[in-house]
Amino acid sequence: MKIRLLCFPSAGAGALSYRSWLSAFPADVEVIPVELPGRGARIKEALYSDARMLANTLISELASYLEKPYAMFGHSVGALLAYEVARAAKTDPIHLFVSARHSPDYLCAARTSHDLPDDALCQELRSMGGMSEILLREPDIMRLLLPAIRADLSMTETYLPDRVPFVLQCPITAYAGTNDGRVLPAQMEGWSRYTSNTFRLHTIHGGHFYLQQPDCPLVSMIADSLLCS
Repeated sequence: MKIRLLCFPSAGAGALSYRSWLSAFPADVEVIPVELPGRGARIKEALYSDARMLANTLISELASYLEKPYAMFGHSVGALLAYEVARAAKTDPIHLFVSARHSPDYLCAARTSHDLPDDALCQELRSMGGMSEILLREPDIMRLLLPAIRADLSMTETYLPDRVPFVLQCPITAYAGTNDGRVLPAQMEGWSRYTSNTFRLHTIHGGHFYLQQPDCPLVSMIADSLLCS
């Protein structure tokens, strides 16, 4: 039986951000890119800025996939959303992979990005990398993309964790870029408090969007974890 890997995108991105993964994994792993409301094929749907509300919506939509064996991967805000879907699901995934997002209970600085003026937000996105400079220089295109980006950034920047972590029974593996100025590896150590199983933290050369590098070993690392579990 195939292992389904549900993949949650970073801020403003859609299911297409995982298109290269569809053929990159071994045949025993079925990649399921999750399309969120307000982008891609769901562009006309309302955006969400609350992770728990969106997770509750996705639970019913993903019901046929949230049966064992399934695993989940999320990058940046997608990591938080994957965790919230996992905690709301009837059965835990066999593995949760989180990337470039500090643990839910990590106290961030007061500075936020979701409420910046358009020009300042575009500059912030430029500093993060991961978005084409061609797009960033096109005001008309950015006006279409910024609402989803703002909603997703608000989702992660205004998130209020539980006083006591909701602990999953599955292993959690975290990945951090060695040169990520936004999320340091030490800030991801806290994910260990969210599992009663094993926790591992790996660093991969690169910045916040290290996974876009052509030589990134992330896919093989995830596949090895899934097929050896």
